[in-house]
Amino acid sequence: MPGLLGGVVLATLLITVLVAGAGLALGIGTIVSQDLYCRMAKNPSDRNTLFVTRCSIAAVLALSLFFTGERLSAAILNWSFMSMALRGAMIFLPLCGALFAKGKIDRRFALAALAGGPLTVLVVKLVWNPAFDPLFVGVAAAALLMLMGAFLRKEETKSREETVAKAHPGNKA
Repeated sequence: MPGLLGGVVLATLLITVLVAGAGLALGIGTIVSQDLYCRMAKNPSDRNTLFVTRCSIAAVLALSLFFTGERLSAAILNWSFMSMALRGAMIFLPLCGALFAKGKIDRRFALAALAGGPLTVLVVKLVWNPAFDPLFVGVAAAALLMLMGAFLRKEETKSREETVAKAHPGNKA
């Protein structure tokens, strides 16, 4: 490949990696500062929020450096698939439950599915490293947690209805 064309290709790859890393870091930094810190802190100042955002961005970039530095021979594509698997396991079923089964799944189990899906993907990938994509195991773990939450909600509703029926025998819902 001619030198000029090779330089353009390498510059394109560098820009792609920088944009992907910047999007990841900024997205997580914003979530940590706006969704976690601002809700936990009482009336946080803009200066403190900016500090938390910058610290979380630095932590994400350091963590990314650690993971990629440990496995320099790993292809970027493998890490991209892993990040998609983590996002898919985290969002897919809880979002579907929130949209299509509103109020039918116990909130604690929906939150557990948000954390349990990606944790399962990580554990399966790092410990077992199967020939198939660990996304399937993560989604299955999230599905199991969501089903447990739906069953628990159904049992709580049934128990509550029985209690009301015993307290007011003449009332039928």
